[in-house]
Amino acid sequence: MGMGVNMRSVLTLSVCPSGLRVGISRFLAPFARDFLVPWDKISATRKRALFMQLISLQFGQTGNLTISEDMANKLAAAAGRHWPAVETGV
Repeated sequence: MGMGVNMRSVLTLSVCPSGLRVGISRFLAPFARDFLVPWDKISATRKRALFMQLISLQFGQTGNLTISEDMANKLAAAAGRHWPAVETGV
């Protein structure tokens, strides 16, 4: 596991055995710490915006993050069986 994906050099998403680690650039938030969302707290919903397929990741009751389908596919490949099933949104 341990795969990291940079989102335009602002967010870093890393796949860990216990969950998805989310971090922000030290340049934008020098004192912010990375946080880990356990796999059992993540759900995924497919959305469509203009000409793009997006995946919205919900982090329990805390918040959500919308990423491209390509990015979600890379994370899913690294996470294997841990990755949540993607539901179709409205």
